[in-house]
Amino acid sequence: NYFSLGLDARVGIGFDKLRRKGQLQNKGIYAWEGTKKLLFKKKNMVSNIVDRLSVLRANEELGKARDGHDQGIEDAQVFTTSSGKSSDGALGTKLLGNPVNLIFMNIPSISGGLNLWNWSNRNMGTDGPRDLLQAGQDFADGKLECLAYRTATGFYMEQLRVPPVSGRGHRVYSGGGPLRLKFRSPDDAEYIKGTSHCGGRTYMEIDGEYFVVHEPDTLIVRHHCVIRVLVNSSTKAACNSA
Repeated sequence: NYFSLGLDARVGIGFDKLRRKGQLQNKGIYAWEGTKKLLFKKKNMVSNIVDRLSVLRANEELGKARDGHDQGIEDAQVFTTSSGKSSDGALGTKLLGNPVNLIFMNIPSISGGLNLWNWSNRNMGTDGPRDLLQAGQDFADGKLECLAYRTATGFYMEQLRVPPVSGRGHRVYSGGGPLRLKFRSPDDAEYIKGTSHCGGRTYMEIDGEYFVVHEPDTLIVRHHCVIRVLVNSSTKAACNSA
């Protein structure tokens, strides 16, 4: 349902180490871990570790975990963090700033009910077309959405759930998949700059399960399967377009 890399996953790993049975205790532990990472720890910044995000050709078969990692099957580029030009001399769409995380999702409720995509309709995460700000979210449309947060404060203010105080995400992508995230080489100067404090580790999360990857090369984000669900038609679903 959602996947992220960056600050929120790093906070989650620290939280998992200290998790307790009580909900109130756990909220306090999560707040403490977030405060530590926000104020006292150096952060992995996305532009230091990620080279580009691309869409793969729709007809590619991805039946196995190893499928989709070849560069030759990229169809379109979503963004690049490089300052150079592509092979045809064109400047690619750039990721703006140096975000603290990237979040991929196809549902309107993550991290305890946060409707991040629909709240975050004011800011672009790339220098691409701004009509992305008008894109709604529907978990049945087969699309994937991607948000970036420029600051840790902006991400954790989402917990207030009061737009416009919340809704600090920057929209990066909404469309079909699979998506291929290419990381910088471990020998790249930017990668070393961004990960030297943590020994080359990149922090990731899938549906609230946190893990660490050492010097990743590529990562594929795709739909795995479709299931039927019941939706209460008497109230407006949170995933409907505004």
